[in-house]
Amino acid sequence: MPGFALSPEHVQALAQGDALFVDRLLGEQGARVCLEGLRALAPRLVPARIGRGGMTRVDPTIRSDRVLLLHPGEPVPSGLERLFAWYALLGRALSAGTGEPLAGFEVQVSCYGADGAHYTRHTDAEASRRWRRYSALYYPEASRRVEHGGALRLYTASGPREVIPGNDRAVVFRADEVPHEVLPARRERWAVTAWYLATADAD
Repeated sequence: MPGFALSPEHVQALAQGDALFVDRLLGEQGARVCLEGLRALAPRLVPARIGRGGMTRVDPTIRSDRVLLLHPGEPVPSGLERLFAWYALLGRALSAGTGEPLAGFEVQVSCYGADGAHYTRHTDAEASRRWRRYSALYYPEASRRVEHGGALRLYTASGPREVIPGNDRAVVFRADEVPHEVLPARRERWAVTAWYLATADAD
């Protein structure tokens, strides 16, 4: 698995609201093991909720994926060890490269069904989640194609960009500055998202 260092160009791109892309992150075998581990978690996934505090609800017109939130300190699920190791490495690179201290990361597993499951445009650091600083999404599936749907549409400073959510690819961007959406899926779609959190005194 390759390391990840942030160059000055990477830092500038993130600060300006653009995204970074890392392909072939875990390698063919590593991605396959990760996907198997995700599918083993399927019974634990629940319909995603929107809202904040005690006012959350399921609204499939806004988002219709199923999710599992893995909190810091929980055991790493089988098959996801190498991905979590890279997430830790990325967190150190983000802190060192940007000079912004981070308080670790939390991880969400999500699965979009092949029945048009989607998530409308949003940011990952809206009012109730403003402590999220960076998002890192990983897509393990092999041979994912445009016709399978479920593209990640990013609204970056450089303009809209659609990303095929597969093929051992990671995408990194500012959680509070890059709106994005998941287009309707026509094949089951798996993703693992790490949110890097601001320290308590950052705000």
